[in-house]
Amino acid sequence: MPGIIEELTKDHANISRIINLLEVQLAAFHADRHPDYTLMSDAMHYMIHYQDLFHHPKEDIVLDKLTTRDVAARPVIDELSHQHAELAQRGKHFLELLLSVESEEMITRAALESAGREYVALLRAHIQKEESELFPRALAALHDDDWRAIDEQMATQHDPVFGGSVEQEYLALYDYLKQQGR
Repeated sequence: MPGIIEELTKDHANISRIINLLEVQLAAFHADRHPDYTLMSDAMHYMIHYQDLFHHPKEDIVLDKLTTRDVAARPVIDELSHQHAELAQRGKHFLELLLSVESEEMITRAALESAGREYVALLRAHIQKEESELFPRALAALHDDDWRAIDEQMATQHDPVFGGSVEQEYLALYDYLKQQGR
């Protein structure tokens, strides 16, 4: 399996841990308990500043290359590209709501919970579609030269939470995930 697919699959496993964290916190919120808004904000900051800026662009390179090799994949490619933009927009909106709550602005419970649940559902479905449709198609259609070209285009970026050394701003998020043992 090409290294980029392994890397993207590993990112998906890490993103799933973030999704689980968000779901736990949203469930607490729904049950009128006190979720950890700072933890959720940290998770969303990570999603926006690492996943949206580095993970999705890596996938976009694969999508672009696949377009040239598998014309029949175009509908899936278009849908996934659209979802990348939608995830970035929804993620930013959800983070804005969380930051508003932290600064004690008035935000309706329904607006916050809805934004969080919609983001989580879209992200989960997006990962599933990439792993069940995009990755197998790419593995079947792309040649060794394509994978080398993709690797050459990749910008390497250290993952600030899961990359071995945790950046200071993500220590609480890392500690939470470590305690969960998932």
